[in-house]
Amino acid sequence: MAELLRQAPDLKIHMVEHGYVVRNVATNAVHQLNGTAALLLELCSGHVTAAEVVADMQRMFALSSRQLPSVRQALDSLINAGLVVRVPSAGRKPGAKPKRPAAKARAARGRKRR
Repeated sequence: MAELLRQAPDLKIHMVEHGYVVRNVATNAVHQLNGTAALLLELCSGHVTAAEVVADMQRMFALSSRQLPSVRQALDSLINAGLVVRVPSAGRKPGAKPKRPAAKARAARGRKRR
C-alpha cells in the first residue's frame, strides 16, 4: 500500500516573488522555496503518492525521464525538511484517480476559454 503525501500541519506559507517562504510553527524553522519547490509543496494534497507527484510534474513541464530523479530528489528534500509528511492511503482504492490538488484547481479556474 503506497503512502500519500501532504503538507505538514502547522505550516505558515507566504507567497513571495519567486516562490514561498514557509515557516514550520512546530519547529520554528523557516524555508525559502523557489517556484518549483513551491509547486511540489502545493501538489502534496494528501491525495497523491510520490510517484503521482513526479508524474504530474513530468506532464506539466514535459520533462524527460532523465530529469525525473531531480524532481524526486526535490520532493525528498521537502520531506526531509519536515514540510511534507507521508500518510497512510487507507480508503483509497488501488488505481483510483487522486483528487485534484488545490494548485491545479486554481490554475484551471484561472484559465478562461475564449
